[in-house]
Amino acid sequence: MLVSNELKEYLPRKFVASRPTITIGNSIALGEFPELPAPSNPRPRLVFLGSEGHPWHGVDKVLILAKAFPEWHFDIIGPKLELFSVPSNVVVHGFLSRDAYLSLMAKADVGIGTLALHRKRMNEASPLKTREYLAYGLPVIIGYRDSDFPSGAPFLLELPNHEANVNEHLSNIEKFVLSWMGKRVPRHLIAHLDTSVKEQQRLEFMRAVIQAMRRWGR
Repeated sequence: MLVSNELKEYLPRKFVASRPTITIGNSIALGEFPELPAPSNPRPRLVFLGSEGHPWHGVDKVLILAKAFPEWHFDIIGPKLELFSVPSNVVVHGFLSRDAYLSLMAKADVGIGTLALHRKRMNEASPLKTREYLAYGLPVIIGYRDSDFPSGAPFLLELPNHEANVNEHLSNIEKFVLSWMGKRVPRHLIAHLDTSVKEQQRLEFMRAVIQAMRRWGR
C-alpha cells in the first residue's frame, strides 16, 4: 500500500510487476471537523496552516502572494517567520491549537496548502492540512498533484510544481480566490477522504491479497 502513485517510481519494476499494489492517500476523520458556514468578507481572507522547519511548505511563497495582493488578508498559523519581512496584511499567529484557530478557518475564504514540494524532489502528495481545509469546506491553493484528486477538482487550484509557481500564476490565483469568496466546498465532494472510506479500501485490498496468495498456494 502506497500513499502516492509517485512512490511506485522508486520501487523495482520486478516488485511492482509481481506484487499487487494500491495507492491510498492520507485520510481524515471528517466527523471530527465542523462544516463551517461561508463567510461574507468585504475582501479576500486566506489562511495558511504549517509548522517550523519545513521549507517545502512554501510559507515564503505565501508572503510573495501577500505582497502581490496587499488588499487581501492573510492569517499564518504555525511558522513564526522571525527571519522574514512580513507585509502589513499578514498576521502571524504562531502555534495554535485546533480549537484556537477554528475561528480563523471560519473567517477564511481560501486555504493555502503546500506550495514548494519540489524542494523535496516530489510532485505528488496527500497532505493532512489540505484535508483539514477541505473538511472545513475551504477551497485550497496547492503546488503539487494530490493523490486523491488525480484529475483535479474545481475547489483545488493546482499550481505547477516549481520555484516560480506563485509569481508566474498570480492572475490564476486571483481568479480562483475571487470566484470562491463566500462559498464552501460541499462535504459530499470530499467524502472519499474520510478515514472510514480509506480503511474499507485497505481491508478490501488485504482480503484480495490474501485470496490471491491462497490461489498461488503461498
